[in-house]
This record gives sequence, structure tokens and C-alpha cells, in this order.
Amino acid sequence: MYVGLGLSALVFAVHGIMLHGLELQIKRMRLDRMGLMAALNLIGASVYAARVYAPTTKNVCGRY
Repeated sequence: MYVGLGLSALVFAVHGIMLHGLELQIKRMRLDRMGLMAALNLIGASVYAARVYAPTTKNVCGRY
């Protein structure tokens, strides 16, 4: 669900590219930064979903 909400930003980016062209949208929307943000969000969601941490370790609050 989190990934789907994050990727919904593609709708606006693609719409802008279709209307105004790629070069203008790269300048206006900073598509390089949006791509970086999307990649970092996907990596974070993947790490969270994979449960990198062992389930028996305690978190910062001391709970399991």
C-alpha cells in the first residue's frame, strides 16, 4: 500500500510530460530529485517488508 501511494506521484509526472515535454518538466518538477525520492522510498519499503531485523531482537523502546 505504501509503495502504491508513493508511486501515484507518477501520474502527475507523466501528465506534465505529456503536456509540456520532458525537458521542461525536468526543470520544473526536478524529476531527478523525484526519482531519487521514489528510489529511496522503495528501498525503505523493501527493507521494512523484508524484516531485516530478527523478530526476537528488541526495538529502541525495549519491546519485542
